[in-house]
Amino acid sequence: MLFSRGGRIGKTEGDQFHLAVLGLSEMEALSWRFPGVPIPHPPLTTVSTIFPRGIMLYHVSMKAQFTIGVFGMVFDENNRILLCHRRDHDLWNLPGGALEEAEAPWDGVKREVKEETGLEADVSKLVGVYSKEGKNDIVFSFVCEIVGGEIVLSDEADKIEYFDIATLPSNTVPKQVERIKDFLTNPDALTLKVQTGKSTTELLKEGKL
Repeated sequence: MLFSRGGRIGKTEGDQFHLAVLGLSEMEALSWRFPGVPIPHPPLTTVSTIFPRGIMLYHVSMKAQFTIGVFGMVFDENNRILLCHRRDHDLWNLPGGALEEAEAPWDGVKREVKEETGLEADVSKLVGVYSKEGKNDIVFSFVCEIVGGEIVLSDEADKIEYFDIATLPSNTVPKQVERIKDFLTNPDALTLKVQTGKSTTELLKEGKL
């Protein structure tokens, strides 16, 4: 916490407070006041004009909120990959979805595979961690092995099929095709990548999917 005492700037220690210098890009939010009297946030100029004796400055750490997706690549004995056709859009995608609260990514992908396909899966390995340019999205990509269950259509998928890699449907989610190809190109590597390009929603609106 920063404080002003006769023009001198000091600091108190605390897990959620640290020294903040005016103009730093990481200073997300400022709350300042005369002791006990809240006042509006004016434009910050200089310490000498903005911090007379008694005014206190608090640095509030605003943590970014991320969405986390988990998707499973399931291959059959002929090295074909399992895809689900969505009910809400004419799109094919890997089984997967959003991680639930307090859920581990490897547990989340097993849950998603079961919910969307009826198949029980074990995680073989993590093969990719992706972010999306300009967005607070993180995606974990796993290779999974089927250990039980049977294919059953769900509320989310009206078709579930295996496809040869060379003949994936043209309406497969592009970023997921990219992840599949990343794995097949470097099957022993963990891909860490920022994916660029338009989102699926944007492509749908433009009629390109």
